[in-house]
Amino acid sequence: MWNNTLMDWDLNPRRQLREWELPLWAELKNSINASFCENGKDSPMWALNSNGLYTVASVKKALQQPEQSLLDLQSQNTFKNLWKTSIPKKCIFFIWTLLYDSVNTAEQLMKRLPKLCSRPSWCVMCKRNDEDRIHLFILCPIAKSIWRTISSHLNSNVNCLSPKELCITMCSWKQKTKKNVILFNTYASALWNIWLERNARIFNGKEKTVAEIWEDIKALAGLWTSRSSLFSNYQASSIALNLNAFS
Repeated sequence: MWNNTLMDWDLNPRRQLREWELPLWAELKNSINASFCENGKDSPMWALNSNGLYTVASVKKALQQPEQSLLDLQSQNTFKNLWKTSIPKKCIFFIWTLLYDSVNTAEQLMKRLPKLCSRPSWCVMCKRNDEDRIHLFILCPIAKSIWRTISSHLNSNVNCLSPKELCITMCSWKQKTKKNVILFNTYASALWNIWLERNARIFNGKEKTVAEIWEDIKALAGLWTSRSSLFSNYQASSIALNLNAFS
């Protein structure tokens, strides 16, 4: 809340700020524009509706008409197809962050929190290159090995230059055939497992081989696929062992 006596924002962080955080805190407060009105009663206004009232429809309309600076969805069905998949919501959100180039790789963290981001910023998977989204998910030798394995196992040839492009391609596969369900879930599982492996190496100091990661990818893809109505008569373990039978 605004404190008229102090002429400053009366904001209380949950914890005591560190010394290096104080200038950032001051900058944050200064960035909040304070507008004053001598008369009248304050009331919240929803900018996306002319009447100032919040509605779900106004949010949906805004999301379907993004600015040019945001992701070009290519089709309004991109998010519709994504939400119709059988993967968990946390993984849907993860795909969403990849669509918007928002996943917190070392490169992204250095941009957002240059004083907090740890060094070095190399890829913990290969320890050769800096970690950005394209390297971690596409160009890293471990990622390349995973994509080659999937391509060979499922007889698919999806060549994408970035994780965003890959996710857009994945979301174009309508979940109406067994092949498309298997393809989407396997590629989504691969992206998710690459991210899990990256985090395990950073935070837990544990590493898996490409073969072990591939087994995890198949197991998770089988589990997600078993939740699809097209696979109601199949067990997750059976699907995982026979992914190529449906592709």
